[in-house]
Amino acid sequence: MVLTRTELVKKFIKKMGKNFVTPNIIGYYVKGNRVIEFSKGEFLGKPIFGVTVRDYVDGKWKDLGLSKPFHSRNEAESYIYELKRSNIKLMKVI
Repeated sequence: MVLTRTELVKKFIKKMGKNFVTPNIIGYYVKGNRVIEFSKGEFLGKPIFGVTVRDYVDGKWKDLGLSKPFHSRNEAESYIYELKRSNIKLMKVI
C-alpha cells in the first residue's frame, strides 16, 4: 500500500511526537517514503534548529543517521538544501 504524503507525515507525527528540544515545527518535506522534519526550539536560552530524517520501510521508521541539530536557521536550511541536491527530490508538505 502506497501512502500519500499527508498520510506519511501523520504517521511520522504520531510515532515521533514532539521533540522536547525543538518542539516548534517549521515544515515537513517528503519524497517517496522519506520524511524530513524541520523544527526549532530553545536550549540553554539560545535558539536551536533540528532536521530529522526518517524512512518508512515495511511499516517501520528507519533512522538514517542524517538527523542533526543546528545553532542557526541558516545552517539548518543549508543542510536541507544539501539533502535536496543529493538526488533526494523533496516536496514541502507543511
